[in-house]
Amino acid sequence: MSIEETRKVFEAFRAASNERWPDVEAYVSLFSDEAALKAYGGRETMREGELAWRGAFPDWRMEFTHVVVGEDSVAFVARATATHTGPLMGNPPTNRAVEFEGTGFLTVANGLVTDAYYPGQEATVASIFSQLGLPMPGPA
Repeated sequence: MSIEETRKVFEAFRAASNERWPDVEAYVSLFSDEAALKAYGGRETMREGELAWRGAFPDWRMEFTHVVVGEDSVAFVARATATHTGPLMGNPPTNRAVEFEGTGFLTVANGLVTDAYYPGQEATVASIFSQLGLPMPGPA
């Protein structure tokens, strides 16, 4: 893919993480079946997980502070903010705000994200639960 084609995929990813947040299909449709399988265990599990997360944090916003786009990959740093106003993994809403910074690496082919890696994702989830005053969920 060209850098411009990869940039278009990232722009759709950015929009799905912001103004298109309520539209879970805007996000799920960006990933290949293989990427959905690797990251979530499958497309339907991905959809269910994203619906739950978006329900828990309906005002989620990500500011992409650094973005580097290559011919088949994107690296980014983003700052996310949200308010916990919906149920989250069996926990009622706390109405607390969360904020964190994270990084991501996307591999892109044929107009889809074929791999997504978010270093430190476990620490990010731990930070979110800590900010909410909730215990970390156990293994699924």
